[in-house]
Amino acid sequence: MSNEAVITVALYGDNSSFNDRTKIGDAIETALAERKLGQHVGGGSMITDPPNYNIEYEVADTHHAFALIRDTLRAMGLSRDTELLIGPNERYSLYDNTMNNLGRRPRRF
Repeated sequence: MSNEAVITVALYGDNSSFNDRTKIGDAIETALAERKLGQHVGGGSMITDPPNYNIEYEVADTHHAFALIRDTLRAMGLSRDTELLIGPNERYSLYDNTMNNLGRRPRRF
């Protein structure tokens, strides 16, 4: 993992409801700010293609920020289909401790 990157939290189904994504986004933003690791930079809904909602964070230390975001999401009990993306080419399952890069998300038509 590089030093600086954008980490995207990909939320699906119930986790992408407005109330849940607000709680999730606030928890991550607070954790990153407390450790001066990054900040919220965007997000959006996907109408037809998964994920149903993305939340993006620009981080200064990818390794530490990734671990902090992962641990925060796990502590919140997010569903097993939640994914973390680093840039356009790295995609990880929230609960895969082996940290296998799943590669780019396949496009659905």
